[in-house]
Amino acid sequence: MESGSSNSLPALRASRNEPVWQNFVGNVASCASIATTGHTFPCLRNATTEEITAGLLLSLTPDNAVSNLVWTPVLDTNPGSLYPDLSSRLYSKGRFARIPFIAGTNLDEGTSLSSRQPLSDQALKDGLVAVISPRSGSEDALGAAFDRVLMLYPEDPSIGSPYGTGDELFGLPASYKRQASIIGDLVFDAPRRMLSEAASKARVKSFGYLFTHPQPDRSFGVAHGSEIQFVFGQVPPTGPDNLPPFLPQYGSADEAGRNISTIMMDYWISFAVTLSPNDDKGVQRQSALASYTPAKKMRGGNTTVIPDDYRKDQIAFLHKNAAVLQH
Repeated sequence: MESGSSNSLPALRASRNEPVWQNFVGNVASCASIATTGHTFPCLRNATTEEITAGLLLSLTPDNAVSNLVWTPVLDTNPGSLYPDLSSRLYSKGRFARIPFIAGTNLDEGTSLSSRQPLSDQALKDGLVAVISPRSGSEDALGAAFDRVLMLYPEDPSIGSPYGTGDELFGLPASYKRQASIIGDLVFDAPRRMLSEAASKARVKSFGYLFTHPQPDRSFGVAHGSEIQFVFGQVPPTGPDNLPPFLPQYGSADEAGRNISTIMMDYWISFAVTLSPNDDKGVQRQSALASYTPAKKMRGGNTTVIPDDYRKDQIAFLHKNAAVLQH
């Protein structure tokens, strides 16, 4: 599993995004007149592909895709629902697919989702709260949780993301590295760890990794999506110019980059064939991709087993308050 887990985004009821849905239907030419009626499906079924595509493109922007959680699953507590409760509660009850999996994250998952403009404590908190509001629980509890989050993630560049860059700000405000650290853990690292721990408790074989191979733009660090080119063996010069625009560009691949790409492909292919990344096929590897609880750190020239306990206190708080955060 890459690009998040089932509880990476907050789970909210359908009513929360009704205005987003109405905006989409209003942009489908033949259905615009009934966008607010609550009876839109029959019309949409008869709309042309061209109309649906145009409506989608008019409705979806990089900004509202995240802030409005467009097209994400919604909670439905009715009998027989596919999504009857928060993922954290379903995990705790053992209600998840009990099949082996690989799940990992990149070192700096939050950088590409963070503002490069200065943010005060209040502005940072307001932005986090907005993504999860309105919710069914107490807004006071949500605000208190994020007050604690801001304490756990202080505006100290030396511990922010991109990690391992010390006090370097890359010409950006200190709030950038702070917000990147919060979003990376809230959306990616904490959900991934929660799933891995639930699987381990249920004795489901799982494998974890942390992708840390350096990337050219140090201000982004090892950002979300950085591993994709390596998983598919497309590190330059193999495929530098034909990638989707939202993927970070890697630059010129050195031997270490090509080697880690080959190792990752071997792990992934082995898992697809045998449900284990460790079938002794392919290139010589430094070590096996360990079953959880440890995770594997993946960096060219240095693939080692590490404990899955980085930012232990911060992520433990996010887990403890998962229901408040709608995860």
